[in-house]
Formats: sequence, structure tokens, C-alpha cells
Amino acid sequence: FFGSAITNAKTYALAEAQRREIERLNLILQDRVNELADQVATDKLTGLFNFRTFESEIERRIHECQRNREDRELSIAMFDIDHFKRFNDTHGHAAGNVVLAGVAKIIAEQARKMDLACRYGGEEFVVILPQCDAGGALNFAQRVRCAIEQARFCSSDGGELKVTISAGVATLTDEECQERLFERADQALYQAKRGGRNRVCTASA
Repeated sequence: FFGSAITNAKTYALAEAQRREIERLNLILQDRVNELADQVATDKLTGLFNFRTFESEIERRIHECQRNREDRELSIAMFDIDHFKRFNDTHGHAAGNVVLAGVAKIIAEQARKMDLACRYGGEEFVVILPQCDAGGALNFAQRVRCAIEQARFCSSDGGELKVTISAGVATLTDEECQERLFERADQALYQAKRGGRNRVCTASA
């Protein structure tokens, strides 16, 4: 009887140790899966979400708005660093990367938790603004523009770097697709750039 009890106790202890090890390995595996998912969804330099994530998320949120239009507003804000090619030619690509990361950080700080800030590509950024009307989107873009205009970024040699941005905002209209919403925001952005840069323009419906 005692021999059986001791054997059973050892078997239970071994099984429990194996169970704990399996749980530990599962946690490590899940952390790795989450890490890989983050790498796929985010831009390495800026830490913001990437273009692929923006495309899938804007489509999902537009569908949500169209299902329940009365209670939802959706806007997007597009940002472009002014004369960035000239900046890179003058200061070098390393300094350009410092500015890109710094601008992204400011955009993320100004965004709400529910917003989705993305690096669209190059020196362009776009932010999805759920439950945000045209006035709110304009205010958000102006806050970002002012914060970046006042910011000073440190180069590797200790010098100060500064840039400005232009922005265009658009608010979703009834039955509008994501391509048209993005196109209107893009048109507003280029209107801001043609108007002298370092400004925000709102898209017409």
C-alpha cells in the first residue's frame, strides 16, 4: 500500500511538473506570436502601425459607421513633413530618421487611445479618428501641426533639427468608400502644401 502511494505521489509530482513546463512553454510561444504580430502590424522605425494595418482597419471602421451611422462619426487626418527630401539632402538620412521617429512620437502623443496612428509611407502619416467629426479632426491636426512646429529634435552630433508639417483632414460621408475618403484627405493635404505648407486644410464633401 505504502509503495503504491509513494509511486502514485511521484507520478503526480512528475505530471504536475510537466504541466507547469507546458504552461511555461505555451506562454513563451504566445509572447512570440504576439511579438511577430506586432512586427507585421507596425513600422519598425517609428513604432506606429503600418500601411497594411491602416488599410484593414479603415475598412472595418467604415463598415461599423455604415451599420450604425446615427451614433458614429469617422474622420482621418493625413500629415506630410514639409520639404523632407531637401531636409535629407541637407542633413543626411540619419537625421531624417531622427525626425521621422520624433514626428511619429508627437502624433502618437496627441492621439487619443481609440485613435489609430499609422506611418503611411516615407514621410507621410495618417491617423484614423473614430467618433470624431470634422471640427474635432481639424482641432487634432492643428494641435499636431503646432506641436511639431515648436519641437526640436536632437541630431547625433548634438545639433537641433526642426521641421514643419502640412495636413489634410476628411470626415466620412454617407455611403462613402475608404478610397474616396482617403482621396479627399489627400486632396486637402496637397491643398495645404500648395497654400504654403505648415497648415491644415479640410476636405470638401
